[in-house]
Amino acid sequence: MYNVNYDDERFKQVENEKQSELDKYNKTYDNLINERNNFTNQQQQLVDQWENTQKDIANQNLQYQKDLIEQQRNKAEKEYQNEAKASYIDYQKEVDKYGVSRENVTANGLSNSGYAESSKVDMYNTYQNRLATARKSLEDAGIEFDNAIREAQMSNNETLAQNALTALQNKLNIALEGFNYKT
Repeated sequence: MYNVNYDDERFKQVENEKQSELDKYNKTYDNLINERNNFTNQQQQLVDQWENTQKDIANQNLQYQKDLIEQQRNKAEKEYQNEAKASYIDYQKEVDKYGVSRENVTANGLSNSGYAESSKVDMYNTYQNRLATARKSLEDAGIEFDNAIREAQMSNNETLAQNALTALQNKLNIALEGFNYKT
């Protein structure tokens, strides 16, 4: 039987070499893990940057849609104003006592008759109908414009939610890859 001297310098040297090699391996693994953590963080920052860019684009598209709708709303308002003016001018032409219609009524001897008054009332009613129709068209257009804005906002919200979901999925995939790499 051999008598082993564990206090021998060679054992200590082997133990020191073993510990030195383990320290090198641990340092290498730590470096690899740190590099992977940095890489994972960079990937997640890129996903955040992508999401912010997509959010900006979606918000810019929403604002563009709103601007277009507001332009259409302003155009409809101007068209209403023009129709209101035109119908009033037409009404004034018809009821003007020196206008062509009045001269025809006078030439036919109907100037102080019920016909003349009745025709003035008809002309006023026509003016009011034109004005009411134009106002109704403007109100209907306003409702359509409001609905279009709401639809654009909902579409924008859907786009933002979809982008957030995609970003979350990408981050989870990156985290899973990092975890798998570390194990």
